[in-house]
Amino acid sequence: MEYRGTYDETRHFRQLHVASSCGLHYSDEEPLKMVRALNQYMYSEDNKQYLDCTDTVAHVGHCHPYIVNAAKHQMSQLGCYQSCEVAFDKKSAAFIEKFTSLFPENLTECFFTSSGSAANDIALQLARCYTGHKHILALEGAFHGGGVATIYDITNRNGILEGDTHKKDWIVIAPSPTTYRGKYSHLDPPDAAVAYSEEVRKLLKQSNDQHKYIGTFFMEGVSTGSKLIPPDKYYETAFRHVRSQGGLCVADEIGAGFGRLGKAFWSFQLHNVVPDIVTVGKSIGNGYPMAAAITTKEIAEKFRSKSQCPYSFSPNAMMCAVGSSVLDILKDECLIHNASHVGEVLQTGFLSLKEKLVFIGDVRGSGLLIGVDIVENRLSYKPAQQIAKAIVYGLKKQLILVALTGVDKNIISISPSMCFSEENARHLLCKFDEVASAVNTDWMTGTPLSGVGQQSLVSRDLIPVEILTGRTNVTTHNTYTEEELEILNELD
Repeated sequence: MEYRGTYDETRHFRQLHVASSCGLHYSDEEPLKMVRALNQYMYSEDNKQYLDCTDTVAHVGHCHPYIVNAAKHQMSQLGCYQSCEVAFDKKSAAFIEKFTSLFPENLTECFFTSSGSAANDIALQLARCYTGHKHILALEGAFHGGGVATIYDITNRNGILEGDTHKKDWIVIAPSPTTYRGKYSHLDPPDAAVAYSEEVRKLLKQSNDQHKYIGTFFMEGVSTGSKLIPPDKYYETAFRHVRSQGGLCVADEIGAGFGRLGKAFWSFQLHNVVPDIVTVGKSIGNGYPMAAAITTKEIAEKFRSKSQCPYSFSPNAMMCAVGSSVLDILKDECLIHNASHVGEVLQTGFLSLKEKLVFIGDVRGSGLLIGVDIVENRLSYKPAQQIAKAIVYGLKKQLILVALTGVDKNIISISPSMCFSEENARHLLCKFDEVASAVNTDWMTGTPLSGVGQQSLVSRDLIPVEILTGRTNVTTHNTYTEEELEILNELD
């Protein structure tokens, strides 16, 4: 078959030659074929403009002219030479100075690579070399990449949880420190922080008793999967527990770093901690394949004495020209402030929709990293993947792209480029209201939900009639427990 580039031919060749595990969004309907992109917009083959609310990689916007021009110029001068062992150049030195100035003063040593997964793999190698312990403590539902086998093993967002028979014996999973649908979510946040950090202490002790010493603790300041923000003091206490047992703490900033949260440049800063190693992903290159692990001189020297780190990709002039451009844009276009302002608009808007739409269980996150948790029942918190999927497909028809994340694929993820505007935010909220209200009507009447086939609908009988009708000021003739009555009244 001769390839001529039509939609059907392109889809056929992809299905024929790209592994089926490399899935596409909207695979239940016609996947999108894009031909170009600019800033927060993508354009399909039939020239439709889509608002992209999902791309954490194109950090400052698709095909930003400043980055494109910098890359073109650098490629014409000095591109990607064989490795950092061959030569160095002025451009790389200037970028590295600018880049390292963004971190706490003790984090000065960089290991550059081409993906966040590889950066996390380097972090794991560094920690194992320094501590002499191979075991890892990770959080339930975390995402740390999938391109490297060891990192894929600790990425449990896709269901690799504590007790899973497929979990490697060198991985220890701590409960997700969430105040919504978690082991201690019934507690006030300060008490939950204590309880969750105590779980970390117990797991460390249990591992030590079994001579399985923890060398590495991976954290996400804001979970890129569930968008949860752990309660205050959790990471401070957890770090103390890990370090008291000789372990190192790694902050994965691949999804939440570079000012995306609006409140800080790095998510670990929200928790008043300084990690031993920080990892960043392709956001640093606006999608160009570059990433890094940053650590202390002491840890880097220990690694150097026992291992060489020959990476043919970095740091090269091409990478550093692109990375330097991204940092310039973040500053010159005030994009961190923009993330803070637009994020507040989104949070306020989705919280208002929560009052209207009974299947919005929670709205969480910060800045331009927001999750809308879709549930069957606000009493049970049971995830409603089918409803979430119907909303995602409905927004696609409105030319808005969002994603599903989380272990149960019920969290609608809003993580656009940093140039996402207030106008974009209000347009998204308006269309979300329109689509979700239609889904709500279909769900209430038993109509098959758009985009998810002839599935059996979630059980509406599980939901108290007061929630279905909006009458949440419950009277005493209903047979609810005191806790249920309290929750129902809070929903009003």
